[in-house]
Amino acid sequence: MSPRHLTKVLSALISLLLPVFLYSDSNIVASISIKGNITVSSTRISLMLRTKPQGLFDEQLWKRDIQSLMETGYFSSVKYEIKETEKGLDITLFVEENPQVEGIKFTGAKVFNKAELEKIVEIKKGDYCNDALIEKAIARLKQKYEEKGIYFTEISAKTQPVTNNRVIVTFTIHEGTGKLYVGIINFSGNHAFNSSMLRKKMKIKQRKMPFIRGTFKPEILDQDIKRLEDFYHNNGYPDCSIDRRISIENKMIVIDIVVKEGEKFYFGKTEFSGNLIFDVNKIKKLVEYREGDVYSQMKFEKTLLNIRRMYSDSGYIRPEVIPVPEISDSKINFSFTINPGPKVYVNEINIRGNTVTKDKVIRREMAIYPGDEFSGEKLRKSFNNLSDLQFFDEIEINPEPTEDEKLVNIDVRVKDRERTGMFTIGAGYSSLEKGVGFIGIQQRNFDISDPPLFRGAGQNMNLEAMIGGVTKHFILSFTEPYLFDKPISFGPDIFITDRSWDEYAEKHNGFDIRIGRRWENFSIGCKIMTDEIKLSDIHIPEFQSQAGTNRVNSLTTTFGFQNLDRRIMPKDGDQLQLSFEYAPSFLGSDLEYLKSTVENDYYKSFGKFVFHSKTYAGSVSHLGSTKEVPLYERFFGGGIGTVRGYKERELGPRSVDGRHYLGGKSIFAQNFELLYPLSGENEILWLVVFYDAGNVWEKDFDFGDLKYGAGVGLRVKVPILPVPIQLDYGWAVNPEPYQGKGQLHIGFTMGF
Repeated sequence: MSPRHLTKVLSALISLLLPVFLYSDSNIVASISIKGNITVSSTRISLMLRTKPQGLFDEQLWKRDIQSLMETGYFSSVKYEIKETEKGLDITLFVEENPQVEGIKFTGAKVFNKAELEKIVEIKKGDYCNDALIEKAIARLKQKYEEKGIYFTEISAKTQPVTNNRVIVTFTIHEGTGKLYVGIINFSGNHAFNSSMLRKKMKIKQRKMPFIRGTFKPEILDQDIKRLEDFYHNNGYPDCSIDRRISIENKMIVIDIVVKEGEKFYFGKTEFSGNLIFDVNKIKKLVEYREGDVYSQMKFEKTLLNIRRMYSDSGYIRPEVIPVPEISDSKINFSFTINPGPKVYVNEINIRGNTVTKDKVIRREMAIYPGDEFSGEKLRKSFNNLSDLQFFDEIEINPEPTEDEKLVNIDVRVKDRERTGMFTIGAGYSSLEKGVGFIGIQQRNFDISDPPLFRGAGQNMNLEAMIGGVTKHFILSFTEPYLFDKPISFGPDIFITDRSWDEYAEKHNGFDIRIGRRWENFSIGCKIMTDEIKLSDIHIPEFQSQAGTNRVNSLTTTFGFQNLDRRIMPKDGDQLQLSFEYAPSFLGSDLEYLKSTVENDYYKSFGKFVFHSKTYAGSVSHLGSTKEVPLYERFFGGGIGTVRGYKERELGPRSVDGRHYLGGKSIFAQNFELLYPLSGENEILWLVVFYDAGNVWEKDFDFGDLKYGAGVGLRVKVPILPVPIQLDYGWAVNPEPYQGKGQLHIGFTMGF
């Protein structure tokens, strides 16, 4: 045989045998057996494992499986044994369960009764007992005692074994000192700022008046000392240190605060050296201060962060930014030496901790991929994407070094939220609907292909019914956000809507099919809808001829752009949405029209203030044989979202008899808002000052005929609600004689 023919034969044999070697029985999981479990069923444990019989064995995946089992809290030990057999790998899993709680006892408690204590510790009969469970219970107890004003409480716990691997947990409580109140706060050593100003910086207050509680809390005092030091450090005194002495006089706390101010400094010159990579002028733009400004530790640290972040966002994961200070005539000159290090790339992305949500659901929300240049910005984007899903209680994303200094692994660790499905029953109020009642069933992490649990694929299934003063609404919807594992959303809706306005009644029965494509900040969507609409009880003489039933088949195209820092109550960024609804006769529509709208929001933060501008405009026109735009497609203005000095649906043309508002074919509204948080760092309560302009017209836009409104309001951000509670009072600036001069607008929803 010639060498040429021999080479061909060997190549053929290799091509035939290679799959055999790659997928040999030695790499196949033949069986997984579980031993040692008593109360946790083998089936339940198997469901927690992503390694499955008859699948290929992946050592890294198996290690993550073991870690996931330990993280459940069910087991004190998880070990395994792997044997090679003719059929593949036989894996034996040896588990040792944590004991289950049989009962709970408390000794030494006087402030709380047993029922209250059981509620505080959140430990129930049947829970798996481990150190973490006990530590959390002790922490909750101490917190409750301190909330009662009782400090220095000592709490310990021990377990007593009983039958069947169960224990009784006994908490021993030595209650501390009762409520203490602050009599006086003294300052010494403060020269730059007077004592009255410094007291205002503190959350602990003197109990000088009956309505000032003055409760002493050690942890709040610690925070106050840190707050005072930060105040000095950010106002020219970087060397300032503050100490405190506590004494008791006449059953009242006396706090003596000793201030060592040090010398006042100003910013001097700032220079950069080293392997800069970027143009020095670009780096200088990241400096938060100017020469001659009073020294501020916060501005200095923000400058460091800005520089490191710029390098990190460009692939230099571990840049060295070394500031060298030089003091000259009360000025601090800084020389920053920069060594960016090597440019780093992503090797692989490892996901762990998810026992319900599928890996692919997490991976598709990552803004960074294997092979990409490392980017801190993309890691932050990935975190926000995962957080917006609301599938997880905990999310951590960290770069992990590898043996190659130019490669990192991205470690994504999550903890699945116990419930991503919701049964909601609730009520709300709005100025338009008045009282609203609703009931709904929703699963945000649905999986239509995985009965009986139907969880883990990131799909959305929603069934909702609402009854309000005007609207009765029912909808059943399903959304697949990643069709064919691409960022393509798809889903149908079935709906029934009944609205009873003062001017007319409308009833809708129909369904639609949606499909859309998303990019990083841009999206496009299409919706095909068929809707049987019945108009009745028309009290407007001009539109009584529209009474009856029509079928409307329409195509809606939507273009969207979004670049917001967060979904609820954004502080920075903007979003834009363009929508076009076309109802032509060739789609079988009885009525023909074209409706277009544009909506833009812009947010910009200035310190604690947030500026918000919203622009909304719309136009609708009838087409073909349709002689007039149907009532339900006309625009109505006034109220929340348009001009808040006027009632809902109060703007625009009126009927001949002057009794009804007709709506219009054109609408424009411009809102300007300035928001300020009233509740400190949690930003739950916001004060709003606003100015609105807009109107509704029968035909074309007429910007010489705008209605204006101004007012104040409140926003209450409740974590469990998708939108904040809104309370606005607007004054009409230029109302017509038949319009009021002010209007209160309320919008909130509460569910249970």
